[in-house]
Amino acid sequence: MEDENNKPPENAAETPPVNTTEPVQQSANITVPPVDTPRKKHRPRRTVVVVSVAILLVAAGASWFALQRANKPAPSQQDTAKLIEQAKKANTQAAPKAASFAVQKLANGDSVVGKETWFKTPIKLSLSDYSILKTQDPDWMYVQQVGSMSDGTKIVLFSEAQDGGEVGALLLASGTSLKLVESASPDFFYQGKPVDDLAPGVTIDSQTTFPELNLPQTLQINGKNFTNTKSDKLGIHITLPNAAKYGDTDYGPVYKDVHITSDHGTYQTVGYYVQTYDFHWVFYQPEPHLTSINKDTITFSDGTKNDDAYTETFRGCGLGAYEDFLTDNTTNVTAAGTVATGQQLYALADLANTELGSDTLKNHNEQFSDSPLTQDAYLKLRPILLYKNTLGSYTALFNEKVISGGGCGKPVIYLYPTKTTNVSVKIDATIKKSVPAYNGGWNVVAQPNGLLTTGGKAYDSLYWEGFGLTYPTVQDGFVVRQQDVAATIDSNLQQLGLNAKERADFAAYWLPRLPHTPYVRLTWFGTAQMNRLAPLHISPRPDTLIRVFLDYEGLSSPVTLPTEHLTALPRNGFTVVEWGGLQNALQ
Repeated sequence: MEDENNKPPENAAETPPVNTTEPVQQSANITVPPVDTPRKKHRPRRTVVVVSVAILLVAAGASWFALQRANKPAPSQQDTAKLIEQAKKANTQAAPKAASFAVQKLANGDSVVGKETWFKTPIKLSLSDYSILKTQDPDWMYVQQVGSMSDGTKIVLFSEAQDGGEVGALLLASGTSLKLVESASPDFFYQGKPVDDLAPGVTIDSQTTFPELNLPQTLQINGKNFTNTKSDKLGIHITLPNAAKYGDTDYGPVYKDVHITSDHGTYQTVGYYVQTYDFHWVFYQPEPHLTSINKDTITFSDGTKNDDAYTETFRGCGLGAYEDFLTDNTTNVTAAGTVATGQQLYALADLANTELGSDTLKNHNEQFSDSPLTQDAYLKLRPILLYKNTLGSYTALFNEKVISGGGCGKPVIYLYPTKTTNVSVKIDATIKKSVPAYNGGWNVVAQPNGLLTTGGKAYDSLYWEGFGLTYPTVQDGFVVRQQDVAATIDSNLQQLGLNAKERADFAAYWLPRLPHTPYVRLTWFGTAQMNRLAPLHISPRPDTLIRVFLDYEGLSSPVTLPTEHLTALPRNGFTVVEWGGLQNALQ
């Protein structure tokens, strides 16, 4: 998306859920810290922690321009039709196969799977007794025993707050032996190697696997098929204030989260989360689950085809939102047409007078104030279509001409090898703009002072814009007055390890593009989050990788937000630095 449309997202108001279409078992507005309950050593036990999860939601009507997985080209009409057909068939397909493992529930709430006993409640451990990394900060790092093996080996969860999010790893601890389980610790590995310096004596276990932690794409919950549309797991310490117990699976309990995102409760966002045995959260939605419909794939009731594409709501420069946008105007729904596979689509009969319809138009015109839509022009676009899932809920799909696109805004990559080096750089993202030309990757000659040459031209950095994979969750940050934004950003970037030139480059690009509201929220995503959003593949492999990405929001008044913990890596050896920010966020 173009730079001039860059505005921040608006928070959705959180009020109690109403008009849900299926029952829940119990309410849960809970945050579970590490628990310190002692256990008898001779009695192995199991933990399934009810950790609450919170997701910053998009504002009323805030939707984003969806693309395919970022390591693939934009979807063709044929590709989209296949996706729609698969989603439609999911409504009637056979139930997913049972898990390849058996779960035995113990009376105390623990669960036994094979040789593992997973605890219902974790045991807090002392970080000083588990020297996992060479440098450890007890204020931001935690270790908990989450289970045990049949031979008494402890299953230990290590978690670390890290630049706008958190990362986790599983370890096997027996006596003085401490092994990092590679298959269960993806956050700690990049291009097959640990991203942090492991403490002496810590070894990597590349053999152990826990099938109960590898959730399938399709799960049956309460007799209905649900699908996982996001590849990553959510962190273990974030909260889901509106969570309610919804069901159980062999992979862990399921919680439903409902947020009312409209002033009068006529539309809302709903998501379903499986809590895994290692206390992460995996997102599922009822089938069918459509994420987008390409142009010319809908036959409307009047026989015409759609000139525009449609997409679900989401946030950021990746496939970020973890909840479907639902409407409760079920008595005001009429048939609108079908997709090529025959799946029925619906519309709100009196869209202009519905809250969802009016909010979507209002938000569009506020962002694109230089080219606002009249109500007649808006309605002619058929701006909102609905499809019905197996739970009876109507999910909204938005015409891409009336929603606000998000993108990764001007990520800039600096390369500092220790000597002049031929460097190859590739990104798992859909690249929309690049300097120099990306062409499937960059191959440059990099010098220690950061000068890059390719194609006979010199550059001081690599620049790109586009769409990544799953967008991180906003959990903390800084809420600052407008007059303090520039100074805060410079201080934050210095804490994150950027040098004077990099900070000046960032300020020159982003300060004019930030909202001019009385207050601004600033949240920084770091290397771990960016390695998920837009993985970098660099050869030769850098010794130090620093990635910084700004998510922001304009505020009319201050809000309470946990303060973000910022840290910097020392620049050792071949160093790569990248900064970027959220493009075209909706204010």
